[in-house]
This record gives sequence, C-alpha cells and structure tokens, in this order.
Amino acid sequence: MEARLFTAIIYCLTCGHFRTTTEFLSVHKQELENTNKVIKKAKDHGWERQIEMNEKVKRNLEKIISSLESENGL
Repeated sequence: MEARLFTAIIYCLTCGHFRTTTEFLSVHKQELENTNKVIKKAKDHGWERQIEMNEKVKRNLEKIISSLESENGL
C-alpha cells in the first residue's frame, strides 16, 4: 500500500468526523483482515512503530464494524 494512502486511512479512521454506512461493512471487514496481516508481519519482524500504528487502525475498524453490525441487527 502506498505510504500516503496508508496515512490517509489512519487519519480517516481515527478522525471524529469519519462517517460510514452498512453499505461499506464488507469493505471495513476486508480492511480489518488486511490490517491483521500487516500487524502479524510487523510482529514477525519486530517493527514496533508499524505495530503501534496498525493496532490503532485495528481498534477503530473493530469499533466501526461492531457499530454497523449493531445498526443492521447482525
């Protein structure tokens, strides 16, 4: 993933103004899966900063997914 795009994703997902809908639930789930892969690779290589940054993204994605699933009765 291009560094600028990754940075944009981090800031969007951590911004208090970020909004989404259930229409994008599958996209968020895929992004969580990708983020988990990045975290695993970072842990395997001892890349502490990458772990820290991606753990924040993971937590926010989990909150987003949980909220959307609750809204949708899933």
